[in-house]
Amino acid sequence: MSIQERVQAGVEWLNEQDDDIHIMSPWYDRIDLERLEIRSECNCVLGILARDIVNDPEANFFDICSRYGETLLSPESAVALGFDLELYVSSRNGQWDALEAEWRRVIEGLREGNV
Repeated sequence: MSIQERVQAGVEWLNEQDDDIHIMSPWYDRIDLERLEIRSECNCVLGILARDIVNDPEANFFDICSRYGETLLSPESAVALGFDLELYVSSRNGQWDALEAEWRRVIEGLREGNV
């Protein structure tokens, strides 16, 4: 799957999570783009949203993957949904940049009503 397809799948998953946790503002409005750093466990998309998703004020990306395993989001699912990269990707650094750029593009588009 391309990065764009994986991010789109992640958007759909986040939309479902928003429906389940009944937060007043949409998930993309809760992402601080100045803080967003896709490589960071605390400042990636899930790291920023983790507190809402798992209802834990100290939660981060790894809490979602490891604490909840297959129930909420497995590491494999995190890759498929555009939240992480596979462990053994040859050009991983360039892919991190492309993944973050796509999340930024999509979030900005959602905020403007264009995606």
